[in-house]
Amino acid sequence: MAIKGSLNEASLPDIIQLLSIGRKNGVLSITNRQNFGNIYLKDGDVIYANIVNREDRLGNILVKRDRVSKKDLELAIQEQQKKHNQKMLGKILVERGLITEKELIEYLQIQIEEAIYTLLTWRDGFFVFEPNRVLKEDVPTLKIRTSKLIMEAARRIDEWEVMRVKIRSLKMMVRIVGKDGINIASLDELGCSEEEWRILSFVNNTRSIQELADLTSINEFDVARVIYGLISSGIVEVYEPKPASSLLLAHDHRIDELHNLGLAFLKAELYEEARKEYDKILQLNLDDEKATFYQGLIAFKQNDLDQSIKHFEKLISFYKDPRASAYNDLALCYEKVGQLEKAIIVLEKGLKKNPHHLKMQINLGRITAKNGNLERALIILDNASNRDPEFPLPNFYLGLVLIQSGEYQAALELYDLLKDDQKNEAIWNNEGVAFEVIGKNKEAIDSYRNALKSSSKLIESRRNLADLFYRHSWHQDALNEYIQLVEINPSSSEAYFKIGNIHMKYQEREKALLAWEQSLELDGTNELLRRNIETVKKLKLVSLDG
Repeated sequence: MAIKGSLNEASLPDIIQLLSIGRKNGVLSITNRQNFGNIYLKDGDVIYANIVNREDRLGNILVKRDRVSKKDLELAIQEQQKKHNQKMLGKILVERGLITEKELIEYLQIQIEEAIYTLLTWRDGFFVFEPNRVLKEDVPTLKIRTSKLIMEAARRIDEWEVMRVKIRSLKMMVRIVGKDGINIASLDELGCSEEEWRILSFVNNTRSIQELADLTSINEFDVARVIYGLISSGIVEVYEPKPASSLLLAHDHRIDELHNLGLAFLKAELYEEARKEYDKILQLNLDDEKATFYQGLIAFKQNDLDQSIKHFEKLISFYKDPRASAYNDLALCYEKVGQLEKAIIVLEKGLKKNPHHLKMQINLGRITAKNGNLERALIILDNASNRDPEFPLPNFYLGLVLIQSGEYQAALELYDLLKDDQKNEAIWNNEGVAFEVIGKNKEAIDSYRNALKSSSKLIESRRNLADLFYRHSWHQDALNEYIQLVEINPSSSEAYFKIGNIHMKYQEREKALLAWEQSLELDGTNELLRRNIETVKKLKLVSLDG
């Protein structure tokens, strides 16, 4: 069960300390209304942390420390985006030989610690702890004692309290005292440090402390500390930015704040809280397109499809140039309620306005196949596949439609064109199905096992592999797979039934009875199974009497 509350009621260091003492696993999500961060814990220790859309991410830290050039970083980011993959940027940098694995861990620790130190200074906002929520498998993690982090954060908080006398917020502007620019000679006499020089070089009398942090890739705390020292030395002064004159600004600022908070709640999967924030926006501005879109998305996540359709239809009908994803999401709503023809019409309209929207094209092909028109679906998905050969999703659905059409060899030829690192677990699984149908059992087994390498908890691939062994009377292999299957899917009556059958093959009646009784408990309608159990029990009694 999630734990949530306000940072006004409980400080973040206290919350983390409680989670640490309780040796909790999960993610602590925090928002201060403008920003959003996550702290992942395992057995009470911090293993990962980040702040969304922040400049203290790994790439910026590496550039700041002259370990990676800006050009190399940009190329790595382009590779990540081009391949549509979820591979962590740090891993791409390692693969390109720009940093070592050891350096990745070292700089990752810096990123995590800086993110946490910033989060722990937030005094206003909301938090939610979601137990047992885990990171994606490809994100490297560390183990950092929370006590160490809290002690350093406490030191920074104390420093902040001192600095707040002169620096009330990071939005304050910085200017050189009595100068139009920086007098290099006079500053040199003062013996400015390299860090001070770096920050001063970006001071142009119109930039805020926050902007200086973004431009220098130095964290906000260190920039504020340097500026505080420069104020004390009489080199710079800070001033509040001029208010932009009107109630309209306050109104717009309020809407921006609600948008940030709504998006933070949405990312934390706190859908009801997110919906309330977007409701407030629509009360202030009935025609806010972004709020209408997110209301539709939240309703979809909550499975309130009627409301979701209502919001997305409003977007498409009333706004001059609605975002492409509104068409896509409306089509998904129609699909979910079984109105496939409507879904297809909406996607076709969306593609007329956004002909290069790959996700819409894929969904059009997929839903067209679901609606029974396999021939047209093949054409649509083939076009999508040709658009970006590096992106595996069109090929996944194209292969699936080929299998549904009975074109197993064509599906295998398509999958054969993909490199192994372009295949996800679903493609490996479908490849296994196609191999199995044409009688290539060894290849089918290899494909299913490749799928399970991606994730050992894939129910469908595990079941397919177990069933293949079972059908060919490879009983020990089948038994091993079914045992693993019921560990990840304990509600599988069929798996327990087949486990019992295999034990009976080995004359292991007690084990067979246990498995069959478990199967019958899950599916009480199986009369054949009930009779099997009764027969074995009678045989057992006869044996005992004898």
